[in-house]
Amino acid sequence: MHRAELQQALTPEARQKAFSLWRRSIDAGAHDYADLMLQYPERNRLIELEVDTFIQAYLNGYMAAKGWIGEQPAVQSAFMLGRHLRDELRRLGVPIDSLNANLGTLMDETLRSIVKLGLEAAK
Repeated sequence: MHRAELQQALTPEARQKAFSLWRRSIDAGAHDYADLMLQYPERNRLIELEVDTFIQAYLNGYMAAKGWIGEQPAVQSAFMLGRHLRDELRRLGVPIDSLNANLGTLMDETLRSIVKLGLEAAK
């Protein structure tokens, strides 16, 4: 029912905004993570995980703005999405625990900002 609308919500501009926010935040606050990502042998898989995560955050915001889910759960989902991303990175053997201790907070806050992008886009 809402699938077509969600696909339309993911315009190239929306994807670019979410991607740019993610990249700027990670590059500014977690250079060691960004450097690790560039050197990792399965870099394409890691990029896919990141993209899936921030697109889901954006869509959660969009769905909340449309009233399909609650706004509070949408915002809180940023933290669950961030945790899932970090767990998947660990599962793949990416040594993120040796990086900046604030990486998790940075990821979660960035995803929260992306949820808010989705909220604003749908209004």
